[in-house]
Amino acid sequence: MNILTKYLIFKYTKFFFIVFFSLEMFFVGMDLLQNVNSLPQSANLQLLYILYNGFFILSIVLPLSLVFGWIILVINLIKNNEFVAFYSIGVTKQQLIKPILFMALIITLLFIAIQSTPLAYSEQQKKKILSGDYFVNTKENIFLKYNDYFVYFKKLYPLEKRAEGVSIYHIQNEDLIETTIAKSAYFQNDKWYATDAKIITKPSKLDWDSSKLDIRHEKFLYTLEGFKPKILDNVYSVKTNYSIIDAMHAFILLYKQDLDTT
Repeated sequence: MNILTKYLIFKYTKFFFIVFFSLEMFFVGMDLLQNVNSLPQSANLQLLYILYNGFFILSIVLPLSLVFGWIILVINLIKNNEFVAFYSIGVTKQQLIKPILFMALIITLLFIAIQSTPLAYSEQQKKKILSGDYFVNTKENIFLKYNDYFVYFKKLYPLEKRAEGVSIYHIQNEDLIETTIAKSAYFQNDKWYATDAKIITKPSKLDWDSSKLDIRHEKFLYTLEGFKPKILDNVYSVKTNYSIIDAMHAFILLYKQDLDTT
């Protein structure tokens, strides 16, 4: 990396961060002024709200900062006659642009990495803080298809990775052959484990005199492999955001189940 490249990267990075922090403080400040009366009294929740709001606004501020940082750099180089000096020593346009594009690419990749983390859900978290539901996160009456099974959760607690009122229906050739009922289930090792499950199996051939239901109990029974609690939570939300990793997992899982992914 030559001196010119280092110089351009340094100046571009400096102008980028000046614009970035200025816009961040402006948008976060404006949002605080609008919602100051709705914020909870807890100082910790107020700080979390500012943090989540900052990461949410990042998707708006970052592209603007990349563009405005480049514009300010060009104006600065022209104002100080540095453009003329660079061209006089034989520097080409490509040599001037490449360091800026390289730095912009690095910053964009960092932003994409952030969107692969739980910080991608910053908008949802800040809304929960405003509504007073930050520590409460439940979903009710969730019904999903998994291979030849249909799984029903009466209540889902995504943050605690557990569910209550679990029913699992095994369908074969459009016929219900087995039903599993459990009071609770928990997510571990990328699977859902139903505890103290009651399994009711219908006989393959029905006879009025001899046929009877087979009832047995299992301490642990796993199902919905790969269906993370956050994915289940998001699937049943009308409008929600996904992190990049969760979006990929959700698409693959739903595609395997022949469900609509549009």
